Amino acid sequence: FHGIAALVPGLAVSGSQDVGGIVGPSVVTFSAYGGRNGEGRLQVDGIGVGGNTAGTSYYVADIGNAQEITITTSGGMGEAEVGGPIINVVPRTGGNRMSGSLFATGANDAMQSDNYTQELRDLGLRNPASLIKIWDINGSVGGPIRRDSLWYFLTSRYHGNRKYIEGMYYNLNAGTNLFTYEPDLSRPAVSDSTWKNTSLRLTWQMSPRNKLNVFWDEQRTCIACIGGGSATTSPEAADGTTHMDYVRAPSATWTSPVTNRLLLEAGWGYVGFLYGRERSGNNRNMVRLTEQAGAIPGLTYGSMIWQRNQSFTPKWRASASYVTGAHNVKIGIDGLTFYQERIYLGNNQNLNYRLNNAVPNQLTMFVNDFKFNNVTKSSAAYAQNQSRLGRLTVQGGLRDD
Repeated sequence: FHGIAALVPGLAVSGSQDVGGIVGPSVVTFSAYGGRNGEGRLQVDGIGVGGNTAGTSYYVADIGNAQEITITTSGGMGEAEVGGPIINVVPRTGGNRMSGSLFATGANDAMQSDNYTQELRDLGLRNPASLIKIWDINGSVGGPIRRDSLWYFLTSRYHGNRKYIEGMYYNLNAGTNLFTYEPDLSRPAVSDSTWKNTSLRLTWQMSPRNKLNVFWDEQRTCIACIGGGSATTSPEAADGTTHMDYVRAPSATWTSPVTNRLLLEAGWGYVGFLYGRERSGNNRNMVRLTEQAGAIPGLTYGSMIWQRNQSFTPKWRASASYVTGAHNVKIGIDGLTFYQERIYLGNNQNLNYRLNNAVPNQLTMFVNDFKFNNVTKSSAAYAQNQSRLGRLTVQGGLRDD
């Protein structure tokens, strides 16, 4: 979705621009120019998939198997939680004819150009960021369970990438009590990400005026599970937050055109996460170190910190729309409850050291195995109207959060 958002005039996307999946699955926020960062909201079937405050999360909507994508950049009325952009993704629905598709793409290091010049070597860049491999396999199939009344649409996707991190190598002193970083020039640090998801959408035409959609999306994401680190973080100290046991997003939506002017809608869904793990081989008896001087000022190494995080956010909405052509009136309610438990974990010493040429000059103490709980509830009611008076259109809305 952030690849599409980057193409929309007036929208700003956080982080590096994802070209062909090279960035991989990550938390990406978007906003309209002039608005606050992260104001944008991502929705699936009109139900938000962000956390309690952010409009996005680790959940990645499968744009390739979407039936419809609606992007509102600004000017939302009462039904809009924010004044900024909203991206709503409607998953594809099966039909009376069974059909499917398969998409596959990939690349390796031989397909990437090189601009690593002698000038960059002289400036101290040991190795550039470069691709190892990337792949994306996406298949889908849909059709009838019961003709003219019950349909299914099933998708599955496997995406991943591996690349070298610029200027970073594995630490020969990792896991020891030595307060120095010694690069293993035979082992460049590797950045990796893997994303797998499977989704199923069932559509039931219960009666001529009642339709029910049930959607379930199950995802597994693992970032820095093989390697990790950055240009200023050694692999053994890489954050262990981005190992996803699961990312789950089920929902159910109901629509009923009671008359040719009155439409009733309702929906319920949730986004659930369980993530965070300790890296294999992490030495908990080693403190976490940050070197001020040396070849890489600001380098972090030694041991890692990580979190074990579980969250569950049920969301709901209901509305009634009355449309005459000249007038479009809508009233509705929506809300959510956000549950979260997070445990912060680090080394057995409960210490981080700052060094200058391997000599400690500052220590930071922290509470290990610290548990944080959060429950946030939100609800809203709104009313809005759009009227055409000749060639003049007047619209407005009220919302109470």
